[in-house]
Amino acid sequence: MTSFWIPKHLDLRIAAEVKNFQKSPVKKALPFITVSRSYGCDGMGLAQKLVDELNRIDSGWYLFSRNMLTGNGGVQLSPERLEQLEQYGHSEFHSYIREALFGMPNQRETVEKLGEITCLLAQGGKVVFLGGGGALFTRSLENGVHVRYDASLEWRVQNHIKNWTDKATQQYGNIHQKVLSENSDRESFIKTYLGENISSSEHYDLIFNNQRIDVIQATSLIIALLKARGYLS
Repeated sequence: MTSFWIPKHLDLRIAAEVKNFQKSPVKKALPFITVSRSYGCDGMGLAQKLVDELNRIDSGWYLFSRNMLTGNGGVQLSPERLEQLEQYGHSEFHSYIREALFGMPNQRETVEKLGEITCLLAQGGKVVFLGGGGALFTRSLENGVHVRYDASLEWRVQNHIKNWTDKATQQYGNIHQKVLSENSDRESFIKTYLGENISSSEHYDLIFNNQRIDVIQATSLIIALLKARGYLS
């Protein structure tokens, strides 16, 4: 039995953004960012660094990521729905959100509703989404910057071992297979429900080689693009 929660301050922040957006149908479009990554790349590090640096320039940015979604409760989720929620996030700011996420009769309708919620949050602006589907859900919106972190398989395996594997129990063969299978599962999920190849360059404004461009450098380049497009001064 699993359910998810988001820290109270973030829940209230998102609720306010949605309320303001609904009350103001005509407003200046604020930017948002989607961060996609091949499994084993530093996607979380990049997303968090972006939020930190953007808030130094213009406060109000927040992160929507899988690591915020934890807890135990009474909602049963299938493995696919669990991955959806972990990947894109949800907030309990209204009963509407609860019903939208947990009241859908099948996976495809759940994905469609998640897309609607993601777009609603994106239209509010100042949010960094971590998860490949974010770029696809929001591709019709003009105020987004879509970035992807990629690298060679060998580098991603070594990066996983370096940053996320217990050094006492790590086995190269197991990690190699994990990186392959996790990446394949993500791509298959997006292909099945959104009908797209998530690694295709057409979905992104910027694609970085994590092996050559670290989180600090990538953040600087993304902020430079936001400034060039007039979203930041």
